[in-house]
This record gives sequence, structure tokens and C-alpha cells, in this order.
Amino acid sequence: MSDFSVAIVGRPNVGKSFLFNSLIGRRKAIVDETPGVTRDRLFARFKHKKKEFTLIDTGGITLSKNDTLSRKILQQTNQAIKEADLLIFVCDVKEGVLPLDIEISNLLREFQKEVILVVNKVDNEKLRNYVDEFYQLGLGEPRPLSVTCKLGIKELLDEILEHVQLSEELVLSENVLKIAIVGRPNVGKSSFLNCLLGEERVIVSETPYTTRDAIDTLLVKDKVKFLLIDTAGIVHKRKIKDRITFYGRVRTIESIRRSDVCLALIDVREGIVKDDIRIINTVIEEGKCCIIVVNKLDLIEKPNFAEYESYLLKNLPFLKNYPIVLTSAISGFNVLETLNVAKSIFENSVYRVPQEQLDDFLKNRIFDKISSYPMDLARKNIKMFQNSIKPPTFYIKAKKKDILKKEMLRYIENKLRENFPFFGTPIRILLNDSS
Repeated sequence: MSDFSVAIVGRPNVGKSFLFNSLIGRRKAIVDETPGVTRDRLFARFKHKKKEFTLIDTGGITLSKNDTLSRKILQQTNQAIKEADLLIFVCDVKEGVLPLDIEISNLLREFQKEVILVVNKVDNEKLRNYVDEFYQLGLGEPRPLSVTCKLGIKELLDEILEHVQLSEELVLSENVLKIAIVGRPNVGKSSFLNCLLGEERVIVSETPYTTRDAIDTLLVKDKVKFLLIDTAGIVHKRKIKDRITFYGRVRTIESIRRSDVCLALIDVREGIVKDDIRIINTVIEEGKCCIIVVNKLDLIEKPNFAEYESYLLKNLPFLKNYPIVLTSAISGFNVLETLNVAKSIFENSVYRVPQEQLDDFLKNRIFDKISSYPMDLARKNIKMFQNSIKPPTFYIKAKKKDILKKEMLRYIENKLRENFPFFGTPIRILLNDSS
């Protein structure tokens, strides 16, 4: 199995994320004309013709030390360069060789890594005449490219693959438990991920919306593979003021959909607010396992779990069906425990109830509650089957649809939870009117 990695680097707004998306064939990184949209390292696994590598998108290098965020972006990019086996240095033909390009080329030489120099935005033959100018960077032959016009992408990919060894299997398989870390802006999602990993894998800042893309990281703990997905903070549609926030929200919802379990982070100091409730409801509506993670426990004195759990259940009674874990990403308290809980409730989401047990469940727990149907008619005219998992989904066939009101369906769900291991996972009940 290959662990070859390729990092895309360059100053802001030269088209790195656009190239990243073009190479992997899908829109994973947010692309916008605003410089500095990409801040963390963004990973994608690529397999082609039995060759496999990890592609890494990075934030724009400014080499500025005047603000904390720029320093952290540079720190993330330096880490990507250290980890990578091959670097793709992207420049902009329309702006020519800038002093910052020269500084970056000097920086790359210090790492002594193989570099493919790419000159982007070569959209026509006239612009191709300016490509030779980039020889002065001292990184070999500059390759003309136009991501917008899809010119040179295939050739660049072929050149990358020349450096990659044959691989026999993908790193990510069906045995990986995908966990999305979701929540409002600034509830500590990135700090939580960094604590899980034991390193500053993503940028942590007091500034809201620091994370824009969904960041994937593979973690192996106790021989179990977890794909950890850090996401942008979800805000209500009315609060979206720019395209970056909009696309961040879209990516987060996509991340929820491709996850198995979601960790819904709440700030213990602020309690549960409307945006928290919307996020939890989104997770459940998408049919995903959910853990309510109450974070920043280190910022309050003498935390009382029983009191906080009582407060949550009083405001949101349906949370009794989902685990609540109090944590501190700063101290590390209970953070790793969320992985054990995630593994447990995911197993619940794939549990199938044997049909004979479902038949017995209907007979002994449900029929006597259906007052509009005599017992013998209920046995003949109501059948129940489990037709899918993730989430557990049950199909009820009834001669008369109106005998099973919404209240009755809620009763059936509650009884299913009492009798079978469905804690932490949504349950769906579909009603068929066969009359």
C-alpha cells in the first residue's frame, strides 16, 4: 500500500484549490477569488491505474509574521511540505514572477524535495510566451497550465504518477468508521480534532469561521480505523453573508451525509441554543448516529454532569435516545472516550432485528395498544419488517393506514428502543397503506 503524498503549494490566489479539485475530479476544496480561503491542509486520496497517492491542498504562503493566522497557515504549509514526497509549486503567469514567488522557491529548496513547477492561467498562446520567465526561480522547467480551460491537467497527472509506486489497496476501506465533528462556529471543533490526534492538525483560532473546508484525517486507535472529518461551523441560512460561509455550510452538510457518526459539539458556557438544535436535527434527519459533546468543560468551575444532562433533557427530551459526553479539548478530559462511544453506537446503527423477534415484539408489545383494532384482526392485518440499516428502518404493512397514528408510531419507536440496542442512532418507521 502506497503512502506517497503530493502537496500543492504557492502564494494566495494562484489557483491551488482549483487545481486540487480538478486533479481529484470533484469539488472538495472551496474555491473563491478571495485570497486565503484555504487555511488548513486538505487531504484527498487518489487512485489511478493501480497507482495511489494522497493529494494535499495548502493555504497560500505569505511569509508574513505580522498576524497569528498567517503564521499558523505557514506552519500548516510547512508541515505539509515536510510530509510530502513531491511538491507542486503553482505560480500565476498573468502576474509574472513576484518577489514572493522567489522567496517561496528559496524556501522549497531548503526542504530538498522534488518540485514540479506549474505556471497556471496560461489560457491562450500569447500567455504561453511568458512561461519561460519562470525559469529564473531555479526549479527546472516550468509547465504551462490552465485549470480553467482544463489544459495541461492530464499531463501534470501523468507526471505525478511517474513518481508513484504501484499500490495494491486503498487506505480508506469499508472498515473505516467515518466521524464528522460538527457544531456552531467557535465551539472548539478544531481544538477537539487536534486533541484526538495529539497534534495541531488544523488551525485553531479565536476568530469564528477559521475552518472553511471539511478536513479529513485518518486515525488508528486500538486497531480501529477512524476517518475524522473537521468541518466549518454551521450557521442558519439567514446568517450567511458571503460565498465562503455559504460553501462552508454546504461542505459541512455533505460531510454529515458521508459520515457514520457525528459529534455535535456544544459550548458548555452558552448552553444549548437554536443553532445547536438545528445542527442536531440535521444530523438525525440525515439518519446519522449522534453524540452530544459538551465541550470547554475546563472553563467552568465544578462542572456537574447530572445537572447539565437534566438541563439538556428538560429542553430537548428526544436527547434521551443519544449519548451525552462532557469534554474538554484543552485538558483532554473524555475526548478519546468519544471514539469508544462512536464505535458502540455505530454498531447499534447496523443491528438487524431477527424477524421472529420482530413478530414477537408486535404480539407482546404493540397489538394490545392498538385500540381501534381487535387483537385477532391486528395479528392478521399488521406486519412489520426491518428493511435496512444505517439508520435502522422498519416497514409496517397495515390494511388501514389510519389505525396507526403519529402517536402510535412514536410509541412503536420508543418500544423498539426499549427492547433492542438502538441507543445513539435514529430510527425510521415507514407505513404502507395496502388497502
